[in-house]
Amino acid sequence: MTPEGWRRVHLAEVADQRTKKVTPTATDTRPYVALEHLAQGSPTLLGWREARTATSAKTAFCSGDVLFGKLRPNLRKAVPAPFDGLCSTDILPLFSKRALCSRYLAHLVQWHSLQKYAVATSSGTKMPRTSWAQLGEFVFSLPTLSEQRKIAAILSSVDDAIEKTQAIIDQVQIVKRGLMQELLTRGLPGRHTRLKITKLGELPNEWEALPIGNLCDVVRGSTPRPARDPKYFNGDYVSWITVGEVTKDTWPFLQETRTRLTKEGARFSRYLTPGTVILTNSGVTLGVPKLLQIGGCANDGIAAFQEVSPRLGSLFLYYALSAITDVFQKRVARGVGQPNLNTSLIGNTLIPVPCRKEQDEIVNVLYSCDCRIAVDSRYVEKLGCLKSILMSVLLSGELRVTPDTEAA
Repeated sequence: MTPEGWRRVHLAEVADQRTKKVTPTATDTRPYVALEHLAQGSPTLLGWREARTATSAKTAFCSGDVLFGKLRPNLRKAVPAPFDGLCSTDILPLFSKRALCSRYLAHLVQWHSLQKYAVATSSGTKMPRTSWAQLGEFVFSLPTLSEQRKIAAILSSVDDAIEKTQAIIDQVQIVKRGLMQELLTRGLPGRHTRLKITKLGELPNEWEALPIGNLCDVVRGSTPRPARDPKYFNGDYVSWITVGEVTKDTWPFLQETRTRLTKEGARFSRYLTPGTVILTNSGVTLGVPKLLQIGGCANDGIAAFQEVSPRLGSLFLYYALSAITDVFQKRVARGVGQPNLNTSLIGNTLIPVPCRKEQDEIVNVLYSCDCRIAVDSRYVEKLGCLKSILMSVLLSGELRVTPDTEAA
């Protein structure tokens, strides 16, 4: 049912695509936007590069156009263009006609109904694509221009809140990385006056640089252990810890998993108790640590640190491992399969070891950064859910708005 005062239209009646093709020259410095520069599920431009780096003809777009990713439309890539430039031919630059507010178009192309239609009308199996001929046939109810502007303002205010909060998250992450570099090499400010040269470089005179294997046992998740012991299970199932579970967010703790194993399925995997520090040791995201707040079984892509020495706090170990992720990635054994990090290499890796009291104080500083990141990240998630709900009811006309009074 069409809301009162709205009219049913095809997208092609109120919007169109840019079709002008340009072949960049070797000195072309105009912004070039590729598909990877469009954020997934968010109206965010992640970056761009100079057009001279492109190797074939590209599509010209104008500031205010909407850059819609036509390749694999299920990725929901649609971003307003903040400048004139060139874009990949896998992107549709869309612009609004007189009956459609450009800011409204920017939200319309993110609407789940349009995104669902784009996926349903795409062609190809491995690399499905939609086209303007198909997308332009999308039918929807179009409000008046004044209502469009009000709806766009409401949705844009949520986008602004998300963007500002994400900027805070990004800044705290930068601060945290700087603190990790300083605290894990120099210690707490004003605490140490004398430094010594170690295999890790300069460290406070009271610290040691020790191999991880000297402080704990490094084992693989697939190493058998009597996981069928009933005390390990909640009912008939046990949590299954995978590389994907470990790398899905930056929060230090792994608190739950999506997958559970039966007792029979877990019998060839090591059971890891709550409080165990783990590290991904295979795949493109190897070297990522977590501290378990749950018990569960892990696969062979997980290394676990067990029988940890009293000299080493678990959270300090987590942060020490976080600081050397790039070291693991550089030292990884690369064969015919996926990258792999063996337990011997992990065990021989050096980490700085202050006294336990200073470890705890360092952890408190870094953990406070993680808590701020976690709180703001949850807020961004809630704002994302709010926007999804608002788009559903505002763009369909289920919830009507009162347009602002326009100046004569």
